[in-house]
Amino acid sequence: MKTGKPNIISLEQFKDKHYGKAGTEKRMVLEAGYENFKIGALIREGRLIPENLPPMAVRAE
Repeated sequence: MKTGKPNIISLEQFKDKHYGKAGTEKRMVLEAGYENFKIGALIREGRLIPENLPPMAVRAE
């Protein structure tokens, strides 16, 4: 069993290692893709109609 230092790195260190430093083309593509994903997820979340709300609270489309 290993008892040495755990192999834990931050997300920023992971991105630097696998996608390059901030400002490089590969890293900018990653960041842009993540931003698009976040926006899409927020839009999708906003479109979902919560089942536990009373009918009057749900916006009619």
